[in-house]
Amino acid sequence: MKQVFLLIGIAFILSALPVTAGSPASAPDVKFEQNQKGDLIAWIYFKDKGTLSTLKKQKAERFLTQRAIARRLKQNLNTDPIDYSDFPIAQDYVRVLRPLVHKVRARSRWLNAVSVELSAEQLQQVRRLDFVDRIRPVHASRPRRTLPEKAVAHKANYLAKTGSLDYGASYDQIHLINADVLHEKGLYGQGVLICMLDDGFNLLNHHIAFDSLDVQATWDFIHDDESVDDSEYDATEGTHGTKTLSTIGGYTPGSLIGTAYKATYLLAKTEVDASETPVEEDYWVEGIEWADSLGADVVSSSLGYIDWYTWQDMDGETATTTIAADLAVEKGILVLNSAGNEYDNADHNTLIAPADGNNVLAVAATYSDGSRASFSSVGPSADGRVKPDIAAMGAGVTYASSYSDSGFASGNGTSFSCPIAAGGAALLLNAFPDLTPAQIQQALRNTASQSDNPDKYLGWGIIDLEAAYNYIETSSLDKKSLSLQPKQVELFPNYPNPFNPTTTISYRLQRAGTVEISIFNMQGQKVLELPKILQASGNIYYRTIQLKNKASGLYYYHIQTAVTASGRRYTETGKMLLLK
Repeated sequence: MKQVFLLIGIAFILSALPVTAGSPASAPDVKFEQNQKGDLIAWIYFKDKGTLSTLKKQKAERFLTQRAIARRLKQNLNTDPIDYSDFPIAQDYVRVLRPLVHKVRARSRWLNAVSVELSAEQLQQVRRLDFVDRIRPVHASRPRRTLPEKAVAHKANYLAKTGSLDYGASYDQIHLINADVLHEKGLYGQGVLICMLDDGFNLLNHHIAFDSLDVQATWDFIHDDESVDDSEYDATEGTHGTKTLSTIGGYTPGSLIGTAYKATYLLAKTEVDASETPVEEDYWVEGIEWADSLGADVVSSSLGYIDWYTWQDMDGETATTTIAADLAVEKGILVLNSAGNEYDNADHNTLIAPADGNNVLAVAATYSDGSRASFSSVGPSADGRVKPDIAAMGAGVTYASSYSDSGFASGNGTSFSCPIAAGGAALLLNAFPDLTPAQIQQALRNTASQSDNPDKYLGWGIIDLEAAYNYIETSSLDKKSLSLQPKQVELFPNYPNPFNPTTTISYRLQRAGTVEISIFNMQGQKVLELPKILQASGNIYYRTIQLKNKASGLYYYHIQTAVTASGRRYTETGKMLLLK
């Protein structure tokens, strides 16, 4: 039994071997964000995670709750829910790096990187470290446009009640997506864990809309503590999150009812409002990894990163938050992000990252009559995909006032259409808890208002939760036919297998990039490495290997690629049997 366990452990480790080759450290002309002290803010990417061991796998397992593991298994029951991206960063690398920088800000297991504050001179020193793969700026978002709150008018004959619930002034935003129909079925988000990534949430002096809110955990990634309220540093750190949270989780009959008011919530403060404070993407990445570890089913993010990216970067492959968001979906989390409030542009998209993600649902905004709100960002993505994906009401939305613990106001923004839609997705998960993100996405798109003719303004259109519910209930949703976006490497079985001593490995790339192939034995030793080559996308490539003078047994071939356009790296592993 111990021998079997050892083989499984070795197989897992080898299936997750790191990419050791990548793009060089950042070019001198790359522009880095500076903090108020004048330090540069940079991502330091490591070449690997140090020596792999069963201990590291065990640490990765301890980092994830059982709920998180169960959610990941929904994606594929035949795949180990723990992969290389979950392994902790090599502490030896951090120990060497720490004296060479002023501050280590954040760490990302998924990206195998740390964000740091350092001087230009220190940056040159870090570039020379042999375990550093590349260095990139930590980007900041544009300070949010501040819009004045508008008091909600309470009309005597306001159409607000359907069935057993009195939505008050929030009726339009609920009814437009038919969330009220699912509410009448007894679906309020029960059992669904939703993570909100925002600037903070004023809960200590809490608004009446949150009297019954179920909060499982909170964390402030800026100040590194559990308080997500306004802090001593800024008296507005919780205003935006308070508003967005109320549209999904608020419950005050007669005034406001959120789309998923009986869901359970994780609240992550990853942004501050003060315009002089950079709003960096590293906190967002830490926040979504935290959400994954606790087992979040849905992530709603009303944040975006665009100032230091160009519209061409909105290609699903470049922005750091986009890469992290897509990884989260691959791990079984349904991720929704505001499309942005950047208006239309006839020449190019106006999306904000991570709304450009391949697997992220970008949410546009409409008025109560279903027409597009003029401020709502447009697509398509830079690589031609339909974006935004879906839409919900984002103009004249009712939310909890940030100036009163019992008042309500209205305002505009995709910041509100996103959580409203995310709550709707949670209602579907409430009804059908075994569905994967890809299945929920398909149901929402295929039943939205313009599913037959998606465009750059509203994507597939305004979601219809009643239609999506019926679609799921009456359709045969086949997981095999609902895969996420194609992997960068489509790896085919080697042939022949078993072999002696020659076999051929074949694969196809989704995007052009460099390719390296390494062969490992059962002890984790590299026995062969093929030269790195640059290859185009679309074709099937064949690489022949020979294992002369090697013992019979199981071997692993590990394909490592780096996409030319973005430098993003991907890995795939196969196994083969040498028989003499």
